[in-house]
Order: sequence, then structure tokens, then C-alpha cells
Amino acid sequence: MSRRPSSSSSNSNSFYDLLGVNKDSAQTEIRKAYLKLANKYHPDKNQGNEEAAEMFKQVQKAYEVLSNEQKKSIYDQYGEEGLENGGPGMSGGMADFMSQFFGGGGGASNNRTRAQERKSSDIKYELTVTLEDVYNGKNKKLRIKRTVQCPTCNGKGGTKEGAVKQCLTCNGRGIRMITRQLGPGMITQTQSVCSACSGEGEVIDEKFKCTNCYAKKVVEIAEVVEVNIDKGMTAGQRLTFYGKGEQAPGLPAGDLYIFIKEDKSPSKSIFTRYEENHLICEQSINLSQALTGFEIHIKHMDGRILIIQSNPGEIIKPGDVKRIRGEGMPRFRAPQEKGDLLIKFNIVFPECLNEDVTQKIAQLLPPKPTLMEIEPNSEIEVDHYKIESFNIDEYKSRRQSSRSEAYEEEEEEGGSQRTCMTH
Repeated sequence: MSRRPSSSSSNSNSFYDLLGVNKDSAQTEIRKAYLKLANKYHPDKNQGNEEAAEMFKQVQKAYEVLSNEQKKSIYDQYGEEGLENGGPGMSGGMADFMSQFFGGGGGASNNRTRAQERKSSDIKYELTVTLEDVYNGKNKKLRIKRTVQCPTCNGKGGTKEGAVKQCLTCNGRGIRMITRQLGPGMITQTQSVCSACSGEGEVIDEKFKCTNCYAKKVVEIAEVVEVNIDKGMTAGQRLTFYGKGEQAPGLPAGDLYIFIKEDKSPSKSIFTRYEENHLICEQSINLSQALTGFEIHIKHMDGRILIIQSNPGEIIKPGDVKRIRGEGMPRFRAPQEKGDLLIKFNIVFPECLNEDVTQKIAQLLPPKPTLMEIEPNSEIEVDHYKIESFNIDEYKSRRQSSRSEAYEEEEEEGGSQRTCMTH
């Protein structure tokens, strides 16, 4: 059983440890890890195993939290205890109850403390990169829009000293307590957003409202962020730009998260990635090259020309895969190390051969197998055939089309019968 995490954000790593991921892992990585462990410890596969059943519950619990951005944020800051008590500022107990409903426990100072614990919203972007980008490394510029503190009023909403004042209706709390008498000796209190300040806790003199942000305290800006694509990065990796997220009034700015996304559109590149650090490319050679040897040239993604030669006497068969060590993808954060380049060979056969060439080839190749002799007067029935071309894909397409037409005809006939029955 996994240990109970501490409420401290620095110690709230047990859910991450349980799934084998870290705080920077993308949701795709978290889901992949969860599915792997859920499959491993599933009760159907571990009948009677109480330890596996408990692990299955723990894995589900961890994924429920880490797959939900709001729960994940609370867990990262306050641990499992924060989730149980509803997040920041909700430590439970009568003192908090009194603070919430009767204004005790510090009032505005508590609100300020909680505001300091929170931060503004984060921004998430997906950045599409090509295989060449992550092979060679590249700097990309990304244009983003975000809200920042208004530079004209410094996030105050007013342009004159003293223009922003504490709301007298709610005493700066942003909420009002309404007391109602239900009967003799019975009263109830309800909490509502202060209508005078719209829950802000402060009001701004109309004459001195900032004309740049219209007293909203923040403005939207467009900003260009330079993103460094390191060699060997993989799809789903996350880059973090601290303080480059949204900035709400009175709160620290959130962060900007950029997730790497692989470009899936058709590419002119002959390379595809295989198992993170390897590359695969397909090469076509003719029958002569396959039988007698070859030398081919491959232009790599960094512009180098690789000269590839077959081994003496080696015959290449259709679908054969050969390896060139150290010419695959650079390893992330260790680009001097590379995986392998795998070359899959396609053999291009001639469409036809004349009789003279056929006889010469037959003399060079091993003899054909001996067939069973059939006596002229044998009672066995013998039929002679010549082979003909057959395209199985076209055949399947025609069959599918015929079935669709037959189904449509049947539907039309059935429809006409139903129409007759209703009259």
C-alpha cells in the first residue's frame, strides 16, 4: 500500500511515484502510465490477490486526481489533505466555520493570505514540430495572447491616488452576511456577494477610473515567446515558462505550458521515428542490386550523405531490414548519443523478360525443382492453365460497392412495402 502523502506541496509526490510520472508529465503520459498499471493490477487478472486489488484502487485514485487539472493543482500545492478538505484555506474545524459565517479568524488578513497562496490561470499551447526540427534542434517563435497588470494604473483600476477605496457596504470583504429571523429565538445567516463592489471588496471613483483598462486592472497583450526545441524531444513533452501565464488582479501571474506535438501531415522526408531514439527509412533497389550487391546514397536530415554498401555475396530479400548504428535520433539531453538507422528494402522486379535473357538467367541460377512425371496413358485427369494478373484491392472494392448497392435496393423495397401497409 502506498504511504499517505503529506499536506506539504514539496512532499506530495506519492501519486506521481505510484504512476511512475512526474509533475511535468503531459496528460498523455499520465494516461499511458495509468492504463499500463491498471491492466497489470486489474482484479480480473489477479483473482484472490488482495495486494493487487489494493494497488488497483490506489492507481485509480491517483489517476482520478492527476487527470483533473483542478484537483492536480490542489494536490501539488496542499497534498492529499488539501483534497480532502476542499483546497486552500479549508482546514476544517469550528474556527473555520465561525470565520466563514461570522467573520472571525482574522477577516481581511485571512483573505490576503489565501490570495497569496493562489495564483492566476495558466496558459497551455500545443506547438507542432517536424521530425527534422527535433533531429537538428530549432528555435521557434510562438505568438500568444495573455492578460497582464495594466501598466497605466499599475493594476489598481484608478489613475489617482485615493481613487480606489474600501467598500463600506461589506467592509472590504466582498461578501455580505444577511441575517433573517425565522421565528422566536431562531435566526439564520446567509452569505452573498456584495452588490456594491461586485465582490471586489473595493470601489473606484467613476471620475478617476483608468481609461486604459476601464477599471478592470488588467489588459490583454500579444507577446512573442521564443521556444527552444532541443534535439531528441518527443511528442507530449512540456516546456514551462514561469510567470508567462494569465495575470489576474492582485494575484501572481500563472505559467505558460507548451506541449510538443508531432506533425502528422504528409512529409517529403523518407524518415520516420521508431521507439523514441531510432529511425526507419524505406529504400527501393532493383533485382540486380538485390542479387549482386549495391551501393546507395541516403541524404540525412542534417544534410550529410550516407554511403550504404551491401556485404559481398549478400542477397537482399523483399522486406529485409538492415541497421546502421549511431545514425538514428539524438537522445534527449545527450544529443551526442544516437540510436540506429533501420533501412527497410523494397525489391523492384522487372515487368517482363525476353526469352534470351530468361535462358541466361536460368543458366546462372540454381536448377528448377523436378516435377512429378505424368505418364501419357495415365487415367489421371490433367488440366492446363496460364496464370493471369489479379488485383485483390480492386476486387475487394468492387465487392464492397456491390454489397452497398444491394443493401440500398433492399431498403427501398422494404420502404415501399411498409408504405402499402399503412394505406
